[in-house]
Amino acid sequence: MKKLSLALSVILLLSGCAQTPPTTASSTPSLPVQTASPSDAPSPEPSQAPLWSTLTIDSLPDEPVDLGDFFLFSSPQICLLTQIPELDVAFYGLNPGYGGGILFRDGDTLLHFEQEFGALPEVRQGNFSGGEAPELAVLWPLSRDSMTYDLVFYRPLEEGWTACSISRDTCIELVEQDLDLQWDSGAHTLTLSLNGQSAVRQFPQDTAPGRLTLGHMCLFYESQGSFYMTMDAWSDLLGESLAVFRAEVSYDGEDFSLKNLQMDSMVGV
Repeated sequence: MKKLSLALSVILLLSGCAQTPPTTASSTPSLPVQTASPSDAPSPEPSQAPLWSTLTIDSLPDEPVDLGDFFLFSSPQICLLTQIPELDVAFYGLNPGYGGGILFRDGDTLLHFEQEFGALPEVRQGNFSGGEAPELAVLWPLSRDSMTYDLVFYRPLEEGWTACSISRDTCIELVEQDLDLQWDSGAHTLTLSLNGQSAVRQFPQDTAPGRLTLGHMCLFYESQGSFYMTMDAWSDLLGESLAVFRAEVSYDGEDFSLKNLQMDSMVGV
């Protein structure tokens, strides 16, 4: 029996918790710093404000639109995604013509967040970190028909809001830390092990396991005020999920972790 390594080509797209403050409409984003020798140092160019910073409260749409055509336009487009009237806040989507991402309106203040979306989000209100101020938990579908989401907690500050993104890629990284793969070339079985639990899958003779994709499906759901993550391990060769990972999302207002990570086998030998 041989222990699999990166040769199995487990897809791992890694990103961290997006805890950086948003960009306001009045600020100019910093440019990446590049080093150069004095002889070939480029001449400084004036920075330009992003196009979305030209938007005002009066220019924002007040009715949702069908996102089916929204991404087809190359010209700048903005749409209302969802709003919470009792908090006087709303989320607006920006197409690539505006630079992408979302605008978050808090009263008369506009904040920009880098967030991918492909369909209308689902919003929950609550004190998810145990603090005093109400927070928002938003489920962002990454595409119109996909089974993958990002979960983002938005927390109010003295000035503005901050966002903590629990993305599919981050969950992949955390699951991969505890996941062990064993390939038995004689029996043609792949064993996935995680925290004392195992899932074994028989492969056809004269085949290698091929590529295993973590996070082919990644969902978040709420139950009694807590959020939970469900993610699978997908075999491209067999065209099916081999196992499903489940965990509770713990959010403290600054960062998050996955608690009680477990694995359920989808198939047997």
